[in-house]
Amino acid sequence: MELIEENIILAPFTTLGVGGPARFFSRASSFEDIKRIVKFSKEKKLNLTPIGGGSNILISDKGIDGVVVKMELPGMMWDEVDEHSVHLRVFAGEEWDEVVEESIGNKLYGLENLSGIPGTAGAAPVQNIGAYGVELSDVISEVEVYDTIEEERKILKREECSFEYRGSIFKEEPGRFLIISVTMILSKKPCFVSHYKDIAERIEGKEDSLRAVDIRETVLDIRSKKFPDIGSVGSAGSFFKNPVMSVFDFEKIKKKYPDIPSYPHGSEHVKVPLAWILDKVLNFRGIRSGAVGLFDSQPLVLVTHGKSTQTEVSSFAEEIKRKVKDVTNIEIDYEVNFLS
Repeated sequence: MELIEENIILAPFTTLGVGGPARFFSRASSFEDIKRIVKFSKEKKLNLTPIGGGSNILISDKGIDGVVVKMELPGMMWDEVDEHSVHLRVFAGEEWDEVVEESIGNKLYGLENLSGIPGTAGAAPVQNIGAYGVELSDVISEVEVYDTIEEERKILKREECSFEYRGSIFKEEPGRFLIISVTMILSKKPCFVSHYKDIAERIEGKEDSLRAVDIRETVLDIRSKKFPDIGSVGSAGSFFKNPVMSVFDFEKIKKKYPDIPSYPHGSEHVKVPLAWILDKVLNFRGIRSGAVGLFDSQPLVLVTHGKSTQTEVSSFAEEIKRKVKDVTNIEIDYEVNFLS
């Protein structure tokens, strides 16, 4: 295969199955590939767009008028820090859930709540992936990148990555940093996060004998009931972010909807499950417009049934945002990345 290809349709490289062509497309499986692709994009004076497993992106119907690079660097490395912890360095092309499974197989703790999340390790820091009370930034030590502006390999410590809820410096400055590897610090001793209702209900009475694999199996079971099979329908997982608001604002909303749940988000804010609003307030579970809809088991998830377009997806998603705002006065935002 040529290092650089032209006019490659991107829809097959996304789990939504939506997207037009890349003017240029390439795969990077080594650092040398990265340098050649960056040099090519600069010679052509074109923007560079990295993608991973395509599970959290929505690509324009017109495609991307630039260079798209699929990051496929392979490998995992283990390095014992001390008697309590281990550094796990994972290269960008590794499948995220295989990383979680491997860590649990090595009797390490910290990633079990993040089981079942589709995509690659290199894309995980971009969104600061999270689930069931754990975010990737909780365990990240550093991220190795190639800075395409300064044209050098760098190590960004966790505090340099500007991690926030479903955000990071990699999302703020798209295309600047090509993620080579992610290093996480994992514990050799059990350190479970199990306060989320879905998990807590399933492990009640088993806390003393709990293993990481038990949390993983619980999470995978929960996800199997809430998320569609991306081999059957198009999906980018949770399409919308759960809204985060001040405790003061939440108390005002709670007066109108006494049963609305929430989770602490720092000392002065709470995170509200948008799925509850979409389901209990708006009755949007399974709502559909043409080939685009909300998943009937988890309305936070947007799905595509058969062939659909970015225009259809965007129009549907904007209508959902508008109706949430009209009824509850809550502003919601997208979790997916829009690429054009």
